[in-house]
Amino acid sequence: MTKIKPLLILLQWLGIFFLINGFLRLFYSFKGAEIEYLKTAKVESHSPEYLTIVSDFLSYSAYMAVGAYLLGIVLIALINLKRKNHFLNTIFVVVLGFAVFPLGILFGGVISKTFNHFGGLFTNHYTYTFLIGGLTFSIIGGLLIWKSSSIGKGTGIV
Repeated sequence: MTKIKPLLILLQWLGIFFLINGFLRLFYSFKGAEIEYLKTAKVESHSPEYLTIVSDFLSYSAYMAVGAYLLGIVLIALINLKRKNHFLNTIFVVVLGFAVFPLGILFGGVISKTFNHFGGLFTNHYTYTFLIGGLTFSIIGGLLIWKSSSIGKGTGIV
């Protein structure tokens, strides 16, 4: 087993962060019709239809975030196990990744708003904006996790 590598931990955490953001944006793109309906229709905020759509949207987005997080953790654990990296690297990534959820970095704040405007560079349609952003950020997250695998080989960075 090799020692703890801070650069490995950082790359893997950023990979999970981008993977979660990408999956959430893909989810938002597939739920774009419901979001547009809520924005344009004259629906009362206390009607059963409105409450059902909003509660389903919020619960499914939380499920998607946790699912993307677990997928990233499994990928990272497999990479670290295959490369014989120290198990504490994976534990640090899990703790840092779990810290993202209660801090609200994914759903609000400067970082999330910046990511929201990225897809708007290409189109003004809500669904396509989040589709472009989701694909881009999922690919970036996957590439960061893949790049982190080369750190453990000795041929990569550090």
